[in-house]
Amino acid sequence: MPPKGRFKTVVIDPPWPVRSNQVVLPYSTMTITQIADLPIAQLTEKNSTIFLWVTNSMMEEGFGLLRLWKFQWAQTITWCKSYGLGRPPYSATEHMLMAYKGQPGRPHMSDEYTSLPDGSLWLTDPRPLNWFSTQHKPKHSAKPDDAYKLIESISSGPYLDMFARQHREGWTAWGNQLPTK
Repeated sequence: MPPKGRFKTVVIDPPWPVRSNQVVLPYSTMTITQIADLPIAQLTEKNSTIFLWVTNSMMEEGFGLLRLWKFQWAQTITWCKSYGLGRPPYSATEHMLMAYKGQPGRPHMSDEYTSLPDGSLWLTDPRPLNWFSTQHKPKHSAKPDDAYKLIESISSGPYLDMFARQHREGWTAWGNQLPTK
């Protein structure tokens, strides 16, 4: 049962269906229809941001879900891993499709931005915001802490982590793989 309330930022890491009979996952999967039926409208505020995790093979379905949920795609953020999966050529990336509805705004302004004369902002922080890299190999399907740090730096709470595998301070976690508190 999804949590009650509405959230300004939602991370969704759905258990995508597998397209191969040779792949066995340590968790059950959902069909695209089941994922599409998630109560996203009831969980998100009028002005909100979604970060939808997709694998390379599910990019098209991910964009379709965002449109179905009435979110506007804004950016693809890529996680570059130090290891690959599958058959050659190995897939060593996963992606978060960042999308919004309304005008979610930013959490805060900091030294990372310079105001330009026209009122727009110029990012002065040299770190890229559309990709990040990790060297460690997390547990299967677990997402790196760097992803959550990035999300918190570019979006506002309250935060919801759907299909979460761990509890995070400042976040509401929902998922059947969560450890008991």
